[in-house]
Amino acid sequence: MNNFKIFVYFCYIFLFVFAFSQFVSNKTLAAVTAYQFPNVLIDGSLDTVCSNTTKIIFTTAQTIQLIDAGTANCSGVVQKEDAVIMTVVGSDEQDLVTAYLSNGGYGSKTTVAGQATGNDIYMSISNAGGTGYVRLVEVDPNSGAVISVLNTYSFDMVNGVKYSITDLSSLSGIISSGNTFGIKLSIASNSATSSVIETKFGDYDASKKQILDFATKYIFE
Repeated sequence: MNNFKIFVYFCYIFLFVFAFSQFVSNKTLAAVTAYQFPNVLIDGSLDTVCSNTTKIIFTTAQTIQLIDAGTANCSGVVQKEDAVIMTVVGSDEQDLVTAYLSNGGYGSKTTVAGQATGNDIYMSISNAGGTGYVRLVEVDPNSGAVISVLNTYSFDMVNGVKYSITDLSSLSGIISSGNTFGIKLSIASNSATSSVIETKFGDYDASKKQILDFATKYIFE
């Protein structure tokens, strides 16, 4: 009888530890954070306080760092938004911006999941229609180089229409320990002739250009 009681006692301990670990893994470590495609300087470096009040327009694809939207501070200065505006010929997919979280890499394998609300991604095409792509990517946190594509949201684009992508709930994936996540924006024209593709970012006013809400959760192995 005593041995049976000891067995039951240890079973209760095991169940408690297992239930608690599941609670911690699935509940308490899942946090949603708003990230911002920040304003940049002419060299592409961050301008988190909008010290440069002149709009920067790039004509080539850019790689920039995401920042926590709560750290964006432009009070008391002129608001501005930056842009990548490219003239392309042909229907090949063209990258516009890759924005990644420079956090030194996650300390453990981590799930990353886009949210249905709290996002604002701006993209447009003119002189043609096409397809827009928003990709969740795994990134080297030191160089910003894309390691792999984890998930893709695509949508049809009509000539001259300005698109605001607000639902990123279809984007989720697992980031390996030591790496980080990023968002890659690109457009493929449906015309063999010249077209103009564009995305805007920065501008920390009510419009919140290029705001992202993502949940992150560590995976214990």
